[in-house]
Amino acid sequence: QIERKIARGKLSDDEQAELWDALFLTVPQTEQLLAYIRTSGSKVRNNRKVFPWVYPMFAFIAYTGARRSEMLRSRIEDIDFETGEITIREKKKDRTIKETVRHVPMADQLREVLQEWFKVHPGGPNTFCKTPNEPLTEAMATHYLRWTLDGSRWEVLRGFHCLRHSFISNLASRGISERIIMSLAGHLNRETSRRYAHLIPSTVQDAVRLVFSASPAAARNS
Repeated sequence: QIERKIARGKLSDDEQAELWDALFLTVPQTEQLLAYIRTSGSKVRNNRKVFPWVYPMFAFIAYTGARRSEMLRSRIEDIDFETGEITIREKKKDRTIKETVRHVPMADQLREVLQEWFKVHPGGPNTFCKTPNEPLTEAMATHYLRWTLDGSRWEVLRGFHCLRHSFISNLASRGISERIIMSLAGHLNRETSRRYAHLIPSTVQDAVRLVFSASPAAARNS
């Protein structure tokens, strides 16, 4: 859809960048992206092995809607396989307490990814790290994202926020209540959720067709 808009109109570089910033993926597209990352992760690129923590990083955000900073703050103790829940460490919403958190159910796909990652985890408390007690920085995470996607069909993704955006939009497209979306995404107000919750075009089209498609009875009465 974005590519068609760019092809139709003479858009400036800034206007094109704005469109790509608003990109979100459907669930099948998200799964295709993750499949690409997982496959490329098993190969050697430019005489270097793909880093084993990259695929789990992408999957973590795709299945929890976490922000990049929240993914980087994640600790192994936050992953509870027994209850099937992940604790997300947020920026402090309440200045009277040390830390605020929210809890997100663990998708089956993410459970499998994290269990495999923890088998080769280098050690230390951080969920994602290069070596024990060496957490990844935001700059490092962005570097690995670009290193993984550049040169592929997925290089149009501007950052990890696309996966968070997609998580929220896919919840909205399935009719999940605004209250639940706010809780899962860590939004403080409805306007933020509404700004991110762009319904998938086909979902909107199906809704209009459902209401206005001509039924046999309607055709007889016309």
